[in-house]
Amino acid sequence: MFHTLFILFVYLITIIMCNILNPISKHCNLSPSIHTVIQLQHQRFVHNNHADVCIISTNNSTLDQTHPTVKPLFISNYPTKLVAEKLVAPDSTIKPKLASIVLLDATGWEQFPVQQFTHQFSVNPSHFIDARFIVLVTRSCFSDDRRNVIQFLNDQGILNYAIIPMPISASVPVHNIRVYTENRFSNETIFVQLDDLDNLHRVYPNKLTNFHGYTVFMETSLDNFPYVISYTKGYYFGVIPVMFRNFGMQFLNISFFYIDPNYKSNQPEVQFGLITQQDDFQQQIVFREMTGMCLLCPENTHRYFSPHLMMPFSVEFSILLGTVIICCTLLRLLFPALFRFDPLCFILFGAYRTACNHNLYTQLLLFLFAMLSFFLTKAYNSQILSLISFRNFHTRSNTIDEFMQSDYMVLAHQNQRSQFIEDILGSKLLSPEDEQRLSAHFGVNIHYHYCSLQSCCDANELSSVFQDEAHPIYTVKEKLVSDIFRFQFAANSPFATVWKRYFGWINDAGFWNHRLQYYLNLMRVSLKAPTPPLSEVLFTFEYLMTVWQLLAVGWMISFTVFIVEYFSVWKIFTNSRVK
Repeated sequence: MFHTLFILFVYLITIIMCNILNPISKHCNLSPSIHTVIQLQHQRFVHNNHADVCIISTNNSTLDQTHPTVKPLFISNYPTKLVAEKLVAPDSTIKPKLASIVLLDATGWEQFPVQQFTHQFSVNPSHFIDARFIVLVTRSCFSDDRRNVIQFLNDQGILNYAIIPMPISASVPVHNIRVYTENRFSNETIFVQLDDLDNLHRVYPNKLTNFHGYTVFMETSLDNFPYVISYTKGYYFGVIPVMFRNFGMQFLNISFFYIDPNYKSNQPEVQFGLITQQDDFQQQIVFREMTGMCLLCPENTHRYFSPHLMMPFSVEFSILLGTVIICCTLLRLLFPALFRFDPLCFILFGAYRTACNHNLYTQLLLFLFAMLSFFLTKAYNSQILSLISFRNFHTRSNTIDEFMQSDYMVLAHQNQRSQFIEDILGSKLLSPEDEQRLSAHFGVNIHYHYCSLQSCCDANELSSVFQDEAHPIYTVKEKLVSDIFRFQFAANSPFATVWKRYFGWINDAGFWNHRLQYYLNLMRVSLKAPTPPLSEVLFTFEYLMTVWQLLAVGWMISFTVFIVEYFSVWKIFTNSRVK
């Protein structure tokens, strides 16, 4: 009897000591491990630094039966959202609050429920793309269907995840359970013991620092100057390829492949410069500079000398000359004793007698008219010289208001016409009938005579290419219609988050704007060969057109006077012979 009691006592003491050393608590060591995962230091680029938790489960979940303390751990300590298999359509007017910690409950399934979770993610998105996932699966699912779990997470763009094979009950010790994660870019697999709380941070490495040659397929139109330019097949340059090459390839170890929208060979992950927007591309990065529709205008190179040469016959000058004639006539009529000679003759043809033969009043009047003639003559000469020497005499329109005050007319095709465009341009817009008539008359050269509506990318490219041609073209700086440029990423693209961060750094540092201005000026600089300052011709035939016109007018007047004088003399001579 005593021996039996002693054995029972030893057995009880053994059980108690085992429970002290390896406690079989109601937490089963799972709750402390999950709590440690939540408390891990967040990456500093995560959108929200506090832990908003989302628990996604199915109807087959056994988590509440096997580990009833896990969900209360989240609910009692963190803002928690529960997402069940039976979904309710979210209110589109309310912006959903996204979680940075997601508990994906797949317990109760021998095979991972890919379709259920895919439907839940698409109907009710509730997490950031870089959220930290805790995936709970059964041991049979972990051993037999783990590749499908990883494939599902990769398809959803989820990088930060830890897969935990769940014990069948809270009474099972977890010291032999290992947490699993995988780097999809380097194919590195990481196992950490579930009860090794000091090393659980290893299951969440920063996988976005090195993409290990991951290829990003970008769909873009091939003519978005200066962002993407393609002049030879397979070779692209511009702001975007240079930035991708300098920062994406060197810092992130990413390669890029550009896809023509007309010939899709791979599923694109990024879209740029496309008119149509697809629902699958929900993540976007908006450029800081605006784009849209711009006015492309030919520069007016004609030198209209005639209005300046006819300045002496302008209305103002005619009024002044008429006033002088009237005054001279009145002075001659009212004061014949003081003005013995006609003052008008002295003004127009000069004095025929010396100044001593004139009285004081006549000399004062002649001096006044001489001063007036001096200033008028110098002003006229300076105007002519400015037309000869000044090259840039035509001012370009920089704003829409300046353009509306100019004499330009706008050519707009039928697909570019809208009520908004007509309201802005008004009478500046050519009618469709005038457009057809002028197109038939000028052909392609119509753009050298009239402004046209172009996308700002095309306008900048054309104005750079034809800047130094015989018919220079320029772009009005103020946009007629403003729009935005943006990168559109696939909903599950892991590249979107890291590129958004780098894109902000590039803009803040000024690299983006520097490269943008470089390409805007590249073709303009390359088209014009450098010339020594002293070898540049200052005056050409066009610049001296004023001189040629003055000479031509003078020769015509001289020839006319000569003909008139010749016929007059000839008539006088003929009449004398007749007599």
